[in-house]
Amino acid sequence: MKTHTINEVAGNLELNSQTLRKWEKDFKLKIPRNDKGHRYYTDKEVELLENIKNWKDKGANIKVINNYLGRTEEFKDQKEQALELITLDKLTGKEIKELMAKQMTELVIEREQALKEAFKKELKEELEKQQQKITEQVFQQVKEENQKLRDYIASTREDDYKKSFWSKIFGK
Repeated sequence: MKTHTINEVAGNLELNSQTLRKWEKDFKLKIPRNDKGHRYYTDKEVELLENIKNWKDKGANIKVINNYLGRTEEFKDQKEQALELITLDKLTGKEIKELMAKQMTELVIEREQALKEAFKKELKEELEKQQQKITEQVFQQVKEENQKLRDYIASTREDDYKKSFWSKIFGK
């Protein structure tokens, strides 16, 4: 990942470094810092600053830009990336809370997905067991009904054999 110093970014945007520091504060930007505490800018930060400059050039004020930034995925992505790049000893309490909340949210989502999958598997197994049980019961009922039918047919045949030839013809 290519990084840029504050002076490089300021020069490319035709601004001074003080303006970038002010924007960082005004727009609550998370700019990563190296071990010496110096700001460094990735392409995401540079792109975000270019957008801010364009909005400022068009006359947008801090409130309008902050409102717009709060709704863009680009800003959220940059903030997350910057938090990942910042070492823990450099984070403020609020940033630690945000990072922990993000991590906890991811863990909860992962756990929820795992529970859903386990539940689906368990439910499928239980449904298969119930289906097998019902199938066995139906087969048993059919078997019993068939046996009753065979018994009835056999008894009817016996009665027919016992009747004389003339009683079969005349129905007596």
